[in-house]
Amino acid sequence: MKRKALVLAAVCLGIVFIFSGCTGGCEDDDDCEGALVCTEGECVTSNEWSGQGLKGEFLLPVEVWEDEDFNVDLQIENMGEEVIAAGDLNVYLGGISLKTYGIGDDWTGEGFAYFSGSDLVQSKNKNELYSVLEEGDTIIPGGLEDITFGSDVSSLHVPAGQKDIKITTEATMCYPYKTTGVAQVCVGNIEPGEDYVCKSNEDKAIDSSRAPVKITKVYQAGAGKSQTFTIYFENQDDGIAYIEALAEDDTTNCVTSLEKSKKNKVQVSKVTLGNDQELTCTGDVSLAAGRVVCYCNDGLCAKEAVSEAPLSITLTYNYKDKVSKSFIVKGI
Repeated sequence: MKRKALVLAAVCLGIVFIFSGCTGGCEDDDDCEGALVCTEGECVTSNEWSGQGLKGEFLLPVEVWEDEDFNVDLQIENMGEEVIAAGDLNVYLGGISLKTYGIGDDWTGEGFAYFSGSDLVQSKNKNELYSVLEEGDTIIPGGLEDITFGSDVSSLHVPAGQKDIKITTEATMCYPYKTTGVAQVCVGNIEPGEDYVCKSNEDKAIDSSRAPVKITKVYQAGAGKSQTFTIYFENQDDGIAYIEALAEDDTTNCVTSLEKSKKNKVQVSKVTLGNDQELTCTGDVSLAAGRVVCYCNDGLCAKEAVSEAPLSITLTYNYKDKVSKSFIVKGI
């Protein structure tokens, strides 16, 4: 939908190195469970992504060799309609004993911050990740940035003796996002059986913004001072929407776990009718329910004349998603 994107707050992205053996033999994707795909005879997490929030893709390393240095290059692209401000993207690189791979206190500085207690390295985006824009039939891509862990003076290193094993790099992306939508609804003293320019007691189509959570429709019921608008929404991607806030260097909810009471929820932060009439329906809502009911008994709903009016909706939430890539550590 056409709009100027709004600025987001802090974003947390965790990356985990997992050394894995066989996760199950396969011949094609049908042999793998859930979102796993068949790669070189093994069921692994797909590096493909088709959502509308942040997209992460591993570009480097192409291959890893025993007793050699390597860097991890993760490309982030904004596929949705919200802006990620410079410095708001927190990227955490972690996994099984990163110290084994040359990461330590000397990684603090040079754009990195090492947390020895959690064995994680943090970096940030240096540039704004601007939103996708639609101009008629033309879609202008969102912002793109490569985040590289490692440099000429601070590279990761494969220890001697580690070879012929599979490494799966996994990026866990956690970031605040927003979904907005506008539907044309019918307001006023709607009498049964009368012909008007619009109708109640029916589904209303909605223009929902590009985002991981999509507003799918609005159902309008009643007339006059007894109108309700039921807003339906759903998670369109494979990630988890949640409402727990993220601290500057807190990875508890992103990398490790999410509280059940905060998981799979969004916040209905604002619903307005017409220019600025706010409706009563805000608060935290479960994605399992997938809907919220808004009530209207005054203002535009109480007027005599029947007409169409825009119903504007804003949902806010954090979103947790993952992408991974597998390759073999080769011997010298």
